Amino acid sequence: MTRRRMNWFCPGTLAAMLALGGTGTLIGCESDAIGLATPEERAAATTVQHDEYSKLGYRVDWRGFPAMTPGDTISRLELFGDVVVVQESGSVVTVLEARSGEQRWSDPVGSTLTKFVGMIRDGKKLIVSSQSQAFIYDLETGALLTKQDLALVVDTKPVQVGSILVYGCSNGQVLGHLLLNGFKQWGSFMTGAINVDPLGVGIDGTVGMVSQGGDVLFIYGDTGLMRGRGNMYAGTEVALAASETMLFVASVDHSLYAFNRDGASEQWRKRTDEPLKFAPSFHDGRVYCDMGKEGLKCIEASTGKELWANKDVHGTVVGMRNKRLIAWDGATATSLDPAAGSIIESAKLASVSMVKTDKFVDGNMYLAAPSGVVTKLVPRN
Repeated sequence: MTRRRMNWFCPGTLAAMLALGGTGTLIGCESDAIGLATPEERAAATTVQHDEYSKLGYRVDWRGFPAMTPGDTISRLELFGDVVVVQESGSVVTVLEARSGEQRWSDPVGSTLTKFVGMIRDGKKLIVSSQSQAFIYDLETGALLTKQDLALVVDTKPVQVGSILVYGCSNGQVLGHLLLNGFKQWGSFMTGAINVDPLGVGIDGTVGMVSQGGDVLFIYGDTGLMRGRGNMYAGTEVALAASETMLFVASVDHSLYAFNRDGASEQWRKRTDEPLKFAPSFHDGRVYCDMGKEGLKCIEASTGKELWANKDVHGTVVGMRNKRLIAWDGATATSLDPAAGSIIESAKLASVSMVKTDKFVDGNMYLAAPSGVVTKLVPRN
């Protein structure tokens, strides 16, 4: 595979300049990636909204520029401790330093026709999965260590349990892929396609999965042995959430479910008048979920008891800053009183397609602009 190493900017000059929202001409920085969009072009097209960030309790730390092909957009943003990993809608993966935004390395994975399903970190390795292969990189150097063919066509990002990668497939199969030799270790079956990423439930290697047929499956990721199987009337189109013992599913069958991993028994169900379109979140014994016309609700995870609701707030709760919840609906970030659900501040974020935090409480916040700019926000003092 031909490698493209793309060092987009001089860290001491561009990072400082753009963190302050400035513009200018760079001296002494060259790119050997001919024809790719420049950081200056992307920076000029992406607004820095200091006042809006301040409303949420944040300030700009840096702006980073992953390698981008003109016309492509950021499709994935993953936070892995000391690095931020970005994949564009083509095939290029870029690793940025979390402390500075400086590019560590970038590389085109597969081809522009390859369909990718997600990225995970395995210690000092980065695993980039397509539907048919797992590309394993040295996270420090960007060297491609190996490619492993997958026994089945997969449709989800994997969950790693020891040396096993657990994938879901569009034909309803679950694949346990053994990293040690690249072979299929075990398999299981569900009804309907599995295209929502599985999720670890607890610390003992239990993996929870949901199919579009409404199957709910809990398996031990190392062996593939079933821990429980349940069902709903339909599946989900959004990410799952989990506590140590339960899986929370916002279903298109107009319901929010809580399933216990022991036997996959339905712990509780909250019905709505419409399919649920935003992912639920779990933190400190509470589930937060946008229930459509009823707005954002806070529910006691163990019992299903509704603690509060705010019909004027929508989206997914992405974290908590300065004892305020932050919900993101794709256009507006809203801070809320966690005790009553009342709105404290609203911030409209322009040119932002993704919002992620590196920890739920007072974490750093990362914003991705489709044009290819990643902004790191840090808590204000």
